[in-house]
Amino acid sequence: AFKTQIELINKLKSLGINIDKNIRVVRGIRGALDFFDDIAKIRDALPFEIDGIVIKVNDILLQKQLGEISKSPRWAAAYKFSAKQEISSIVDIEISVGRTGILTPVAILEPVNVGGVVVRRATLHNQDEINKKNIDIGDRVLVERSGDVIPEVIKVISKGERSGAFELPNKCPCCRADIVIDGAAYRCMNELSCSCQIKGIIVHFASKRAMNIEGLGEKAVDKLVDAGLIKNVLDIYYLKQGDIGSIDGFGKKSEENLLNAIEKSKNISYDRFIYALGIRHVGEHIAGLLVKYFGDVNVIKNATVEDLSSKFGIGEEIGKSIYSFFREESNVNVITGLFEVGVAPYIADVPKEKTDGGSSGVFGKSFIFTGKFDDFTRDEAERLVKNMGGNVEKTVKKKLNYVVAGSNPGSKYDKAVKLHLNIINENDFKELINK
Repeated sequence: AFKTQIELINKLKSLGINIDKNIRVVRGIRGALDFFDDIAKIRDALPFEIDGIVIKVNDILLQKQLGEISKSPRWAAAYKFSAKQEISSIVDIEISVGRTGILTPVAILEPVNVGGVVVRRATLHNQDEINKKNIDIGDRVLVERSGDVIPEVIKVISKGERSGAFELPNKCPCCRADIVIDGAAYRCMNELSCSCQIKGIIVHFASKRAMNIEGLGEKAVDKLVDAGLIKNVLDIYYLKQGDIGSIDGFGKKSEENLLNAIEKSKNISYDRFIYALGIRHVGEHIAGLLVKYFGDVNVIKNATVEDLSSKFGIGEEIGKSIYSFFREESNVNVITGLFEVGVAPYIADVPKEKTDGGSSGVFGKSFIFTGKFDDFTRDEAERLVKNMGGNVEKTVKKKLNYVVAGSNPGSKYDKAVKLHLNIINENDFKELINK
């Protein structure tokens, strides 16, 4: 067995494995910092890109004693170089729409070489960031490859012809539906038909816990959407024999099975139908409560925010989300169309555990959030927990039930690791709120 890390590396070299020569055994922090400075000087001359160094404990026995945490070993740490920056001009700003309907502004730049890579696009994050930095088309800006991977506009060096900040549109650039401002996020509310969201919408709609259309998973949806056969969830029910069989990956039998599964899905319980619609913040638990207290879609769509928020204590955030969904005409048109093609949800007896607030994965539990999340802000997540009967803590403590960690978590994460608390990621949290 090897006693040190350097012994292991030398053995790998002796076996003919290509190992970089810039490896050094040093003593103490000063030695590690000197090595960092030396590598920084030769960084641009290396035949590959690096964004820093890795410092490891050399003694293998000490490595074992230090152990590991969920994301990394305690006996190794990365030390990053400062991100490289260059100046460029914004020639245009494009708006991309993600699978959850969030609009993201992207700066189109005059091509500029940043750390050996030609950068033509850089994220502007959201309207709040644009306003804070006062960014607009024509500005000279400082561009950074954050983590030497994702280009980002750091600040304005000089303004162009326009003195103000760029404003995101009030209509979705993909489908022209209304945009709702949701905290820092601008969100398209066409949650059933938006072309930029459609693949994710259909996969959710057809999933086992929603409409349960067997055979309509991600790969099948990709092919059907790319072939132009499906543009919204309603189109699923217009598929007929002969449409699918000619598509690569489908045969006569798989076409028959899929069409049968689509027909079978027309008879589904109302709570699963509501869940299938993909309304923001409405998981299986909330869908069950909506059916219990309001009955069918016609009653739900005519309810006010106050009705939705106060009826069964879900809170204003979820109430607004449901209300906004039914204010978007295209969503209502798709639902009407589903009923017209024979989708006939029925109101089943909702089991007690589904309608009892205390049964959710959040009720009565304590949470703390750290880092950044893809599908919601930290404030949104905290409000959601409170609305569902959970508690949000401000400090990390031993009796905490969950630490929800996003990307780039802070000191709360480090303290949670030391206390051996239950640390979960964004996907784990989504599963909890949908229980």
